[in-house]
Amino acid sequence: MESSAAGGKPEVEAPEALASAEAFAAAVAAKLAGNDPGVARKTETFLEKQAQLLETQNTHLKDEHALRVAHLRNQLREEKVRRFGLRLRVGFQLFLALVGTVIGIGGAVMIYDAFTSRRVVIEPFDAPPALAARALLAK
Repeated sequence: MESSAAGGKPEVEAPEALASAEAFAAAVAAKLAGNDPGVARKTETFLEKQAQLLETQNTHLKDEHALRVAHLRNQLREEKVRRFGLRLRVGFQLFLALVGTVIGIGGAVMIYDAFTSRRVVIEPFDAPPALAARALLAK
């Protein structure tokens, strides 16, 4: 396996490439094994190690798949919670805007009524005699 220049993670070879490499090694081994028994033993050992490596990679990929699925489920759950929080925040902001609008309209109506009201009647009142005497002297 080679490491990629960008991520530093090992690249996983495609199953087709691994199968063709194994087929090529088997063909070469079969050709050479007929002539030399030592090559046949080494080829058999090599092929066993390759089979073990492929099995280990297969197990690793299955485990990694399960972890990725679990990670995606957690991300989906977090996304749902985040979306709910955003909706709650927008709803609260709309509620505050509505309350502010109602208070503003109520204040405007009260001010308008105060300016246009003709219901206020000021009736004359009698001053106490002591104050009335002082008021007449002050003039």
